[in-house]
Amino acid sequence: MPRIKKASDEISTVPDQIAAGNWDAVNIFVTKTADDAVLPMKLYTSSLGGQGLNLKVAYLNDMSKAAETFDKNNLKLAKAAKKKDTEAAAAALGEMSVALTTYRTQGKLLGPDGGGDIPSVEVRAGLRSGGGVKDGRKNFVVSMMEAYHIIMLFMICDPSTRRLGVVIKRQ
Repeated sequence: MPRIKKASDEISTVPDQIAAGNWDAVNIFVTKTADDAVLPMKLYTSSLGGQGLNLKVAYLNDMSKAAETFDKNNLKLAKAAKKKDTEAAAAALGEMSVALTTYRTQGKLLGPDGGGDIPSVEVRAGLRSGGGVKDGRKNFVVSMMEAYHIIMLFMICDPSTRRLGVVIKRQ
């Protein structure tokens, strides 16, 4: 969730950039930070809904709608920045901010590292280097749900590290 956290951290600086007419900085936010957060938002929501359980959960719908709203308003912000339209840019950014806050609140992704119980970058680095709780065969021992979240996190955030030694413990 680092990309979503980064967008959440940086979105508060954009109103000042719009007010100052610093359209280059606004474009960097649109094309780099916000655009980089859209796919992880959609993938994470999709992964939560596709856990093999036939559950209909209201917060997933809210998260999906928030991700779509964020994406659509990012496109509006890009157009407004291109036209240097302060009013349209501020309106689009406001909608993006509400959508991002809704997404993170509904997904319980409000932890200091941008997640709830999702491993931080340091934990992921420890996993890659063989750190963590081991079972004697150099495997990281986790529950089924923890394994699922770890695997999804690796696939969304760091595609080069899809090789994991994970042993799923039965509960």
